[in-house]
Amino acid sequence: MLDNERVYLTLPQPCPACGEPNDGHYRTTNHGGAPDPGDASVCAYCLTVGIFSEEGGIRLPTRAEAAELAVDAEVQRAVRISRMWRSVLRDVPRWDWP
Repeated sequence: MLDNERVYLTLPQPCPACGEPNDGHYRTTNHGGAPDPGDASVCAYCLTVGIFSEEGGIRLPTRAEAAELAVDAEVQRAVRISRMWRSVLRDVPRWDWP
């Protein structure tokens, strides 16, 4: 189930993998407020896990970061939630899914 207190809206940020704009991010950390550099974000379109950069965008993780993300329970939970919502929203005609 989606925990609305963990959803944070931003200006659209392009996914570094597929280029689609993402403006909603599920917090994978327990702090409130805007995502910090180094926080993870899951693309709602392609399910790629990205990292908020120092410059304010989203970048692909380094190999070391990817290894950590693969075993991080909160990140994996965010991927499962995003996958669930993607499957639900695919049936909505106004969404243009790849």
